[in-house]
Amino acid sequence: MTQPIHVHFEEGVEDGALVRRLIFEGATDPGGPRIDCWWRMPGITALPSLPVLDSLVCGHVLWAAMLGQDLVVHGPVSRGGLYNMGQLLALRHALSPERYRRPIAVIPDRVVSVSRPPDDPGLAIAALSGGLDSTFTVVRHARRLPGAASYALAGLVIVHGYDAPLAQADRFEIMRRRAEPLARWLDLPLHTVVTNGAQTGGRAWPQSAIPLFAGVLAQFSGRCAVGLVSGGAPHGPPRFGISHPPVRESLASNAF
Repeated sequence: MTQPIHVHFEEGVEDGALVRRLIFEGATDPGGPRIDCWWRMPGITALPSLPVLDSLVCGHVLWAAMLGQDLVVHGPVSRGGLYNMGQLLALRHALSPERYRRPIAVIPDRVVSVSRPPDDPGLAIAALSGGLDSTFTVVRHARRLPGAASYALAGLVIVHGYDAPLAQADRFEIMRRRAEPLARWLDLPLHTVVTNGAQTGGRAWPQSAIPLFAGVLAQFSGRCAVGLVSGGAPHGPPRFGISHPPVRESLASNAF
């Protein structure tokens, strides 16, 4: 039987920026057996602790399923997150068994029940690339176009490491300059998260796109109960099986 991958969480401040890591040990991946996935937040040295690791782990479960290795998570996972990851893995295996060998198991040290405090303001943080779809999502909620269904935004996040690879700093700067006027117009802070998550989770792109972005937004979960990402491809064919239609995107979330 294939040995599992052990997952550990670490965080600290490096060069004036908060850095959080998932360390994967025992991977049969060409980049293994030890792979560090990190999120670096320039200009931020402290954030509230993460109560659970669900969204960070979820961005990498499809990569582990491609390897056919279970994940043993040395840290807390919520019941809702564990259930959703199981559903996501079972669904992807059923649709693409040649790519995702089996619905692997996610085995946490601790399964915990977490909830927001009664006086939680219900704020959201949203991903923004400067493209049409994310701009629409941000403006729609910031200007309360859906009415009572709108989320109050506390900030925006732009990612260096996904649409703009880490080696393409110039491309990322263009993206950020394009997004900054909108952030100023909406009077919202624009945070940068730099991550190498695409080296593992990106191998299952585009199915891993929403889980990977959820892992970025989860860095701010101590401040915001909700993370918003613009919708994926429509529900119908021909891309229903290979992409990330909205009907499946909730599986990248949890009950927290």
